[in-house]
Amino acid sequence: MTKEILEKKKDLAIAADEKGWTPLHYAAFYGRASIVTQLLEADKRSAYMGDEADKKTVLHIAASKGHVNVMKQLISYCPDCCEVVDQRRRNALHYALEKHQSRITTFVLKDSWLSNILLNAKDVDGNTPLHLLNVSLFGTRFIGDASVDKMAFNKENMNALDVIVADDSRNEIYLEQALKKNGAESGHRILRKSYGGHRKLKENKGVEDRNKTNNVREAHLVVAALIATVTFAAGFTIPGGYQSEKGPEQGFAVLSKNAAFKAFVITNTIALCMSSFSVLMHLYVSMHTKRKGISAAFDVVLYITMLALIFMVVAFITGTYAVLCHSPGLAITACVIGCFFFLILTHATLSEISPPYQRLGQFVGQASLLMTRMRISSLSLWHPFSFKY
Repeated sequence: MTKEILEKKKDLAIAADEKGWTPLHYAAFYGRASIVTQLLEADKRSAYMGDEADKKTVLHIAASKGHVNVMKQLISYCPDCCEVVDQRRRNALHYALEKHQSRITTFVLKDSWLSNILLNAKDVDGNTPLHLLNVSLFGTRFIGDASVDKMAFNKENMNALDVIVADDSRNEIYLEQALKKNGAESGHRILRKSYGGHRKLKENKGVEDRNKTNNVREAHLVVAALIATVTFAAGFTIPGGYQSEKGPEQGFAVLSKNAAFKAFVITNTIALCMSSFSVLMHLYVSMHTKRKGISAAFDVVLYITMLALIFMVVAFITGTYAVLCHSPGLAITACVIGCFFFLILTHATLSEISPPYQRLGQFVGQASLLMTRMRISSLSLWHPFSFKY
């Protein structure tokens, strides 16, 4: 229909409403790549037109909404449109970082030509896209790219690390650590916002950084200790209980020959060992804070704690399945819910943090999908009306 309308009235391709939006702006906003192509073929001028409010172009809108396919079409037809900025001199990558669009940042980082134009460009305040980064989930991946200038200063003589440290409303300890690991250094003096809205100079001695890091470590220690406590208790209060009748098997686990019970014992033991190791390493780190490599050791401990948490939940799923094997409908429902927890939440979260956690997220997603298929296949062996809830 769009093509037929444009054939009759080609001027509609650049017709703007009261906001300054053309049909191309709306097509980019809703992610309609095919309509974007038809509008560009009719008239490319709308790709360079800004709106009335902020002079945002179509590329800015597509980047802020995370529509990679639309951006590809725009750059394919109008390569120089990526050089157009809004009234604050912000480019498309500024908008992508501000709106937490990780797909756009990944697309830009993979294109060397596009990275050269957008990656370290400054707006009217001297802020690069890195200055606007405020979410650690996908920020560490962006910071780790060698092309990103971590020491770019804005007009207030602040780099990205200074911006994070100076703002009391932000507590992005992971972004701080990622910036420091990749070469960012805070200035000797930074501007800090006070509660009255005034600005005052503050000597950056690194005290607040250490306090934040200690708070995070204490929280992780509590999590590791809780996992160790739960898995230790589960090891003795096993699913199904023990044999109470007198005989050679008295005191043995009732479900010891059940495959799901065996999986429970193995995963619960792994979770206990990993969480106990994390607690031990936290104690070691607290006693050797001045040694080199402590930060890297803390990252490893965090990684192991997350794995312990995953194995603990898997142990719960397998233990639940073991005791509910005579009610397959209820057992499989519990297993599917647990598996989809990993498949959706864990994979979506961990895959954005950093390469090690990305691999962990991929492993969890694949394992959860496999477990779900196994449970569903076992469900097909039962008559659909024989389930007892």
